[in-house]
Amino acid sequence: MVAAMDALGLERAHVAGNSMGGRVAIETGLTDRDRVGSLLLLSPALAWLRSRPWAPLLRALRPELGLIQPAPRPIVEAIVRQLVPSTNGGWTDAGIDEFLRAYLTPRGRAAFYAAARNIYLDEPHGEDGFWTRLETLQSDSLFVWGKKDTLVPIAFMKHVERALPRAKHVELACGHVPQLERPRETHAAIRKFLAEL
Repeated sequence: MVAAMDALGLERAHVAGNSMGGRVAIETGLTDRDRVGSLLLLSPALAWLRSRPWAPLLRALRPELGLIQPAPRPIVEAIVRQLVPSTNGGWTDAGIDEFLRAYLTPRGRAAFYAAARNIYLDEPHGEDGFWTRLETLQSDSLFVWGKKDTLVPIAFMKHVERALPRAKHVELACGHVPQLERPRETHAAIRKFLAEL
């Protein structure tokens, strides 16, 4: 993220991200706080608080297996469409197509698996735990939650409120991709948040 900002000649920016991109935004705010004006976090990926029964298996499996794994588009697309319901016609379809464009390549798949694996294995507590570090986040932050999100359930909001009492929150009637499923409401919330900074 910081390398991209450097390449664009941006000293400081408001950083937005959805899902794994939201997690990248949070980590940027934690590690390079002087470069981040504020954070706009749309259903961001957060460290698990429940037990992680698949952790031993995932530690053994390498994400590079994505390089050789077959990924028939009809099967992958059906799974993605279950996770991201098409409530907004063309915008949702465009977002799904963009995800599939990357995921259906071997390198894109390996990158996706590596990021998902790291989030699942991320320690929640302790000195280097995600939730411990999150409490040190200083950037003004807006969290947009989907009430129907099955990947990052809205129940996480109460944990974020405890860690970041100054953060703002918006709840929308959508799933995991608010900017595609509820673009007007999402953009209105972002504009209002930035105007009040």
